[in-house]
Amino acid sequence: MRFKLLAVAAATAGALTVSATPAGAAPNWAPVDTNSTWKCTGYANHTVSNFIKWKVCEVFNGHGAQVVVVVQSTASVAVSIAGRTWSDYGSNDVCSTSPFNPGFTRGCFGRTVELLFPGGVFGEHEIEGELVVNGVSNVRHYWVESSA
Repeated sequence: MRFKLLAVAAATAGALTVSATPAGAAPNWAPVDTNSTWKCTGYANHTVSNFIKWKVCEVFNGHGAQVVVVVQSTASVAVSIAGRTWSDYGSNDVCSTSPFNPGFTRGCFGRTVELLFPGGVFGEHEIEGELVVNGVSNVRHYWVESSA
């Protein structure tokens, strides 16, 4: 009886600990659905695995833009990912370390920045993305020519 009571108490404490974890433990990682407003590099293999592919994109939203690091996994096991976005116009953000399961595509979304340029022409600028897989960092730097 004492063992059963101890097991119930441990399970209850464990449930309370899990429920106290913030819902936003992995901010900015979200499902990705690209369309014509996305300008991306081609996919590249991450140095950790040929089954982890990633690219850096810029997304245009009206008069704003943001940088997104997109990652896909065709691996047979989960990996740990973290990400970072950067642009010369300030779409900078860091995405927390998070487990990443096989078969998914996710994006690390930088903040959207309003770009106010005459005629909606943004011109050439720099974006950068970093993807960390199981502690190993890869960085891609990209010059993009863009207009609204």
